[in-house]
Amino acid sequence: MRSFQRLMTVELGFKTEGLVAGWLPLQMEKNPDAARLTLYVNQLLDAVHATPGVQEAAIASALPLNGWGDGMPFHLAGSPDKLLGSGFKIVTPGYFAALRLRLIAGRVLDERDSASSPAVVVVNESFVKSYLPNQNPLGQRILVERILPTRRGLGPMTSWEIVGVVADEKANGLDQVSDVGTYASFAQDPVVGLGLVARGAGDEGLLIKSVQRAMWGVNKDQVLDRPMGMEQIKSQSVTFRRLPAVLLGGFALLALLLSATGIYGVLSFVTAGRTQELGIRSALGASRGDLIRMVVGSGSVPVFIGIAAGFGGAVGLTRFIQSMLFATCPLDVMNLVAVAVLLLVVALLACLAPAWRAARVDPVLALRQE
Repeated sequence: MRSFQRLMTVELGFKTEGLVAGWLPLQMEKNPDAARLTLYVNQLLDAVHATPGVQEAAIASALPLNGWGDGMPFHLAGSPDKLLGSGFKIVTPGYFAALRLRLIAGRVLDERDSASSPAVVVVNESFVKSYLPNQNPLGQRILVERILPTRRGLGPMTSWEIVGVVADEKANGLDQVSDVGTYASFAQDPVVGLGLVARGAGDEGLLIKSVQRAMWGVNKDQVLDRPMGMEQIKSQSVTFRRLPAVLLGGFALLALLLSATGIYGVLSFVTAGRTQELGIRSALGASRGDLIRMVVGSGSVPVFIGIAAGFGGAVGLTRFIQSMLFATCPLDVMNLVAVAVLLLVVALLACLAPAWRAARVDPVLALRQE
């Protein structure tokens, strides 16, 4: 549960508030024409931008937290024999503003990056750290094959100039340490299989309805598929981690309750059975404090042995949970100490209550019963 909580607080690299997204199925997906596809996408974006409440809107080949859309092999122009790899997302210029991606160097893609202008890309911090450390990335060139409009093949090898560097977005999920990625202009490499992101003020549900109505103004058959707020998309992206966390957390809590109940029940029963013994010791001169210390001391011994055994089991089983954790050590000291203290407190309470009652028994009554 601590691991999952840390995962949910990971910095995404972009702002989720007011951001909505959905997939954009197109009628021309089977046989797209690049010029007609670009014109249609621009018409949709113009309509969405004109919608009251919409601040920014963009088209991308993959939605945030849903991967890069394409993973592309490439060569650095200075090392043509060395094959490298990067996520490759094709976006319209408003993508960076819509996500509030922080610009680190150079510029983002804009309207000057048209089909007739030189091919350019923007890369993220992880790209620079992985492939261009201690170098100025601006002006460097990468050799990448163009993605065909259908995304069912690759076109000619093209030299793309790096014109900007932006902060990382967690495209492949919250638990990825590094997310190497490259952004290309939709106008320079139009493709199908798109999604739309829009940022606005107010209720996200109303924003989604407004965006959908705007697109219907362009094409009454155009739908926005599975539209959601970004927080909902974020929640869905960690489902594969949430379920194990909830199940294991629930079973662990149940095991802890059973352990505490068992310890309390057994020690209370054993201590209550020593009532006559404690009365006799009291008659022979033992003080009430001596009796309570004796009971608590003897009752704590099996608990300490059990905690030691449990610690050994926890150490031995760490390899089975290591892959399920994020930024959390399997031997989490805080968890181990907290559980040990809880069980010791339960044992103390289990011993104290009956020991206190037994220590107050009249020694005469205890001797008569004996």
